[in-house]
Amino acid sequence: MKIDVSFHDKHIGKVESASLVPFIQYCEAQGYILSWELENRRLNLQSGLNNQEITIINKKEEDTYQTELRKEIKSFLMETGVKIKEKTDDESLLGNNIFFKLTSISFIDSIDSPFVKVGFSLNPKQKGLRTFIQHQFEAFHIEHEFNKDKSDTRARGPYLTLECEMPKHYNKEDWELFRNKISLSLALGLSQYLCNNLDKKATSISNVFLRAFFDENDHQETNEVQSNKPQHTFSQQQASTSPANQTLSAAKGSNAEVYFNYTVHAAKSKDQFMATGDLNITNTGNTDLLNPLICIKVQPIESINLGGQIIPPEMADTLGVQSSGGMRGWKFMGDDWFEKAQERGEYWIGPIEELLISPGETASLPHFQLTIETPEEKSMAIVRSVVYFQDKNISFTANNDIKFSF
Repeated sequence: MKIDVSFHDKHIGKVESASLVPFIQYCEAQGYILSWELENRRLNLQSGLNNQEITIINKKEEDTYQTELRKEIKSFLMETGVKIKEKTDDESLLGNNIFFKLTSISFIDSIDSPFVKVGFSLNPKQKGLRTFIQHQFEAFHIEHEFNKDKSDTRARGPYLTLECEMPKHYNKEDWELFRNKISLSLALGLSQYLCNNLDKKATSISNVFLRAFFDENDHQETNEVQSNKPQHTFSQQQASTSPANQTLSAAKGSNAEVYFNYTVHAAKSKDQFMATGDLNITNTGNTDLLNPLICIKVQPIESINLGGQIIPPEMADTLGVQSSGGMRGWKFMGDDWFEKAQERGEYWIGPIEELLISPGETASLPHFQLTIETPEEKSMAIVRSVVYFQDKNISFTANNDIKFSF
């Protein structure tokens, strides 16, 4: 028996009976929405985000730049399976879905690079939406700031506004490149937030990873067969470990100095300020150190966000920096990295590819970014770090913490 498989009502392949059970289990585990027509030996799959809605609020009078950007953002989002509704400024905003409004695009003489301002109205449970978008802006090197915006009280769901400031000397090609970057980063951030909230895998918004299951003789297949590369995850014991309560015995000849270099920047708004820096790991022993596993712990959890050039695990293969030795850079570890950060204030980070630190050498987690929201009452914010080397069963605590007093 063969089953015809469709994705969003378009035929993509056939699955042999011998592969049917693992195929269905895989689809359910990833988060696809399954719709059977067993009498016709047919299975239709929908994106895991097929039931989600995003409302784009249109200005009654928008210029060409706003129209182009709005349409491109919409196009990227629709590719994920999300339903897009469009409303005008004066319409009521019903429901708890995400609301997004492009407020303005201006061209300014006094700036040399684009700058994006994001306004947000989010409750504590929706805070992750800002974090996911911020990660994407940083990955695409988009200068930005986030500010609380409660000017529109109609929306009950997450509410975002976008304002773009462009250098006046930008030509058509410059604008198109920036439009591509901002559209893709917003679509990635929004879809990652929705996948995370629904416990869906990123693979459930595309049919690409299903190809390995299909009958090779199905000549209706038009795309190249691809296989899903398994991702590295922590063991349960590692996932439950925190810098505050773990003590490991040092291996003979192994030693390291771990320290923060950081700069505190002037506040961009009264609600928050920013610190940027590097976490450096210097091998001061006489043996190689392999694959540092970094835990950065923040407190209080609700006031500090960690970002920078750190990539979500599902994007590591595409957004990492390509070198002669493969992909370089750092990624968050484990599919549940965001949950750990939100629940325990722990950000677990590892190298995208194997990283060897020889004696006397230094490896760095570069250009991390801390966004600290100013608390309403006097308090202290603290950022600490511990670096683990699993092959030697050793750990090294950072020599210094990052502390802010309010």
